[in-house]
Amino acid sequence: FDSGTSWSAVLPDVADVYLEGMDQFNGWFYSSLTTSMAIQGKAPFKSIFVHGFTVDKNGQKMSKSLGNVISPKDIIQGKKNPASALGTDVLRFWVASHGVQHTHIPVVDNVLKNSADSLQKIRSVLRFLLGALYQHETTINDTKAEYLIVDKYMLHKLYHYNKEIQRYYDDFEYHHAAKAIVNFVANDVSAFYCPLVKDRLYCEAAGSPLRIGAVDVVDDILTVVTRSMAPIVPHLAEEVWLYHPENLASVPLHRSAPCVPPDDWDSREIKRIVESALVVKGDFNRIFKGNSAEVKVNVRAGGRIYEDLL
Repeated sequence: FDSGTSWSAVLPDVADVYLEGMDQFNGWFYSSLTTSMAIQGKAPFKSIFVHGFTVDKNGQKMSKSLGNVISPKDIIQGKKNPASALGTDVLRFWVASHGVQHTHIPVVDNVLKNSADSLQKIRSVLRFLLGALYQHETTINDTKAEYLIVDKYMLHKLYHYNKEIQRYYDDFEYHHAAKAIVNFVANDVSAFYCPLVKDRLYCEAAGSPLRIGAVDVVDDILTVVTRSMAPIVPHLAEEVWLYHPENLASVPLHRSAPCVPPDDWDSREIKRIVESALVVKGDFNRIFKGNSAEVKVNVRAGGRIYEDLL
């Protein structure tokens, strides 16, 4: 009863969210709802967030008597071997990835390692993007950036990625947010855009319009991705932001101004054109298994794909 009527003393108005485990549907969630409805005729919360419970690798509830308790501190710092320490961000990423959509969450070494591997891949991509920004501000001067269609397509993808991530956070779907971050960084940024932009980054003159355009997009990617992952992995996000050349005053990321991608990044026409080219590329890759850099290809196309490729 005490916890069930806490709404009357803790908050002056309805809470935005009540957070607890699955067992509280018959406990705190229920007692809070019934007492509030009886006294003031409305729920004491706008929404509830329900998380699962950790179990051991055999699916058993953790208890001291069984000796199967795994402390978060052991995961962060390493139980007996510091070399096995995974750090705070890995633990947070694992919780975000698995703590919402499952009733029982097994604490298993290989799953924790997968989370560590995912974060390491993200870190490697962000390190590449940071390197591309080195001395960027000093080379711009008055040169106008030139953006290729692949740059505009990447901005289109980035625009919708940011919308998607914000929707997941608003709906407390942290597992979807974590998955979207990994997929975007690994597929759209690392596998797709980075190979296409390397020649301009490495071979174009520092002040050339093509290189400046490429680096501008790299900057936008880094900024949006860093902010999108900050609620889940704040230490990595702050580390990236600390070395960002635009952060001259060393302002903490969580105290800096928000980043809102402009609507002109959203282009259905650019999306259609590039994805038509990707269809042709996919057809070629299914046929040819060798080194594509040494091959000349004649493409026959009709209809919309022909128009887009022109």
